[in-house]
Amino acid sequence: AARGRIVFEAACADCHGTYGEGGSYPEKLVPIGVIGYRTDQSAAPIIQPILQGPLANRPLVSITDVGNSPARIDSTVQQMHDEETGQMIEVPTDTPVWVDPYAEGSTPMCHVFHYAHGILSQWIMQHPSSFPPIVIHITDGESQDGDPLPYAEAVKALATSDGNVLLFNCHLSMSAIDPFVFPASDQGLPDDLARTLFHMSSPLPEPFFRSAVQEGYQLQPGARGMAFNADMVVLINFLDMGTRAAVQLR
Repeated sequence: AARGRIVFEAACADCHGTYGEGGSYPEKLVPIGVIGYRTDQSAAPIIQPILQGPLANRPLVSITDVGNSPARIDSTVQQMHDEETGQMIEVPTDTPVWVDPYAEGSTPMCHVFHYAHGILSQWIMQHPSSFPPIVIHITDGESQDGDPLPYAEAVKALATSDGNVLLFNCHLSMSAIDPFVFPASDQGLPDDLARTLFHMSSPLPEPFFRSAVQEGYQLQPGARGMAFNADMVVLINFLDMGTRAAVQLR
């Protein structure tokens, strides 16, 4: 939670350096949407915005509103290393919470990309000259409602005058298998789900590629925005690099 908060606060700081309150362009507030998807007990898809508190039920909100409006603040205890004593100590920490985890049913991946397409196409109509949206899809399983590739391709086909929508996919797993991060080919990927996510993912634009290399990833030309069998450390790095590289592209 602490590392996630650091990444979020860094993202806000980067964006506000140019956009948003206190930036050079205060009227340009970076929008963000957090969409959850699952099925209910009768297998009906449930696709909905999942930010809670003051931002509930809003498909897109400004990053400023997100930063200012957590659903609540949880008081937690964080284990930290004391440099003077060399011991681990407990430090009280206030942690903002925007989303609570929720698991139910299966994975209606086609439905969520169709939903995202509707949100993105409407936003692009209103902002045709903007930097194109970035979609980061996080999943722990394969699609249960058909082949998601055509729906992902439809999302990637959306474009502003500055370029096409970027789609990155991150598959979470607790498997002991090493993660596959930013592959340049589907050769060597472990199964059909991994290969499907690879083909759904956009190639990394140069700033994203450069940011990943700076983080120590050894990338090949054509590397795509995909992570498979990722743990939480990989996920946070994935989101962090995407955020920082996106700021460089603006």
